[in-house]
Amino acid sequence: MDFSTPCIVKNESGGEVNYSPIPVRFARELDKTGLRIHVFYENVTSPPIRSMPSPTEPLRTFSFYCLLQLLDGDGFFYDPEKEEIRRFAPGYGLLVPPSVHHRYGGFEKSFTEDSICFSGPAADALYRTGLLHKGILYMGQERRILPIIRLIREATLPSQFAATALLLKLLVDLHSENLKTNTEKESPHTKLNLLMREIRNSHRWWTVEEMAEYANLSENNLRKLFREQTGTSPKHFLDQLWLNRAIDLLCSTDLSLADAARKTGCADPYYFFRRFKKLTGYTPAQYRRIYGRKYPSGKYTGSL
Repeated sequence: MDFSTPCIVKNESGGEVNYSPIPVRFARELDKTGLRIHVFYENVTSPPIRSMPSPTEPLRTFSFYCLLQLLDGDGFFYDPEKEEIRRFAPGYGLLVPPSVHHRYGGFEKSFTEDSICFSGPAADALYRTGLLHKGILYMGQERRILPIIRLIREATLPSQFAATALLLKLLVDLHSENLKTNTEKESPHTKLNLLMREIRNSHRWWTVEEMAEYANLSENNLRKLFREQTGTSPKHFLDQLWLNRAIDLLCSTDLSLADAARKTGCADPYYFFRRFKKLTGYTPAQYRRIYGRKYPSGKYTGSL
């Protein structure tokens, strides 16, 4: 994010997509509240990096606290202090305190966010006492930052006071909600549910080893938990998920077999052919002929 331009940033069609600072004439009064909002982004999309950040790449720091909510795509957060890269999905957010070196953004998909940046003694007190934590936090599907942005846009002093009050309430609420969420995440079954949701939302390849690492479980415990909760193995779960995607592409689109293979993550169409036949007993072309329905043009469309 670039916070250097003190104005509203617009896209090519003239629509407002970026951020707006607090009106300068209100800044002194707002500083007295102990919490001052500097800038915001609303529904802004950034392209993915498509590769994990290298330790040699330059890191960023902010001069204020930045709270964001991921609306669409996927996200990663690189924390050099812990030397770890964590990924997160829509429904989650991120808090970055001032002067903390970091990188974040979209990994495989674009990164669409609402975000708000703020500073002041009240924010420092929240951070000092542990009510604000650096890193990823659960926010839910509701756009939690948007009501604050709407108040800021009214550009009146009462609306700015209301915005800072609403932001303070949001920060305290998120602390309480995430205390509960983090406790629930300790349950192995909750970890498994989070893992399966992440896999369904991701179109990348997964190995059993990666699944176990994501859920912070050993591979043996992961297999045991899968059997208890789903009646199947992690590999069978991955196979069925892959097969469902492949069948949908074959029977609900007129994509070529090579394009369908690529969309399921198979760069090699021959591997797609072999895997599909092993799981169904049919070649992809045979399955499409049997279960697909043709367009008038002769192309197939979905009918299962």
